Amino acid sequence: DGYGLVAFANAFVGYFTVLTDYGFKAHAVSNGFEAIGEAVKGSYDAILMDVQMPGMDGFSATLQIRRLEGNPGKVPIIALTAHAMQGDKERCFASGMNEYVTKPISGDELILKIDKLLKIDDSLPEIQSETEDLPDNNQDVFDFNHLDKMSMGNKEFQSELLVTFFEDIIIRYKRLEEWIKSKNLDKIINEAHTIKGASSSIGAVKIAEEALAIELSGKHNDIENILQRLQNLEMLISDTKQIVDEYLLNPS
Repeated sequence: DGYGLVAFANAFVGYFTVLTDYGFKAHAVSNGFEAIGEAVKGSYDAILMDVQMPGMDGFSATLQIRRLEGNPGKVPIIALTAHAMQGDKERCFASGMNEYVTKPISGDELILKIDKLLKIDDSLPEIQSETEDLPDNNQDVFDFNHLDKMSMGNKEFQSELLVTFFEDIIIRYKRLEEWIKSKNLDKIINEAHTIKGASSSIGAVKIAEEALAIELSGKHNDIENILQRLQNLEMLISDTKQIVDEYLLNPS
């Protein structure tokens, strides 16, 4: 019959197809209050808890669930967060969550976390990628083979990952621009490092390389080079998004 899970945010709807492919049953609610209401029923084997939700955030909802009596209060909870902010992991565990993952989240990573919590064996079906070898066009800018592997070939999942990535990267670019204007080297280094990590994890090769160059320039107090690199980064974000948009329109 599969395992029952509930994801408490519509933002993670792209993961449902991955869960279904693995034999899980998923249900979504839109905020922390509804999350508690579902948890009270005691009909779920695990919870995927979005940290940022309207009305009541994931931390508060988890604290309330942990106060429930019996099995509903003991259900395993995996935190899903948009950013790996300092202190977030500790706050997740302090509120009673069992695991912690940050976006962009690969399908493999999410399934492994669930398997670990539910002590599931290796009998789950293996998801085969729809495309064994994607074309090399623009692979130097964006590694679509990496994206295909991390998403297990699931196009809906890929779309959500990419949309979330570019929404986040544009915000981070603007933030980086502000740190550069104020010549705050520590903030420049940290923001560039985060952009590099997020870009590498999803396959945005050139963005990651340019972010690394900015990070290293920051460590060498080279503001002039950082300003030049910032222009390159802006163009690469635009070029990469165009390539990705074309891929999403015609993934084959």
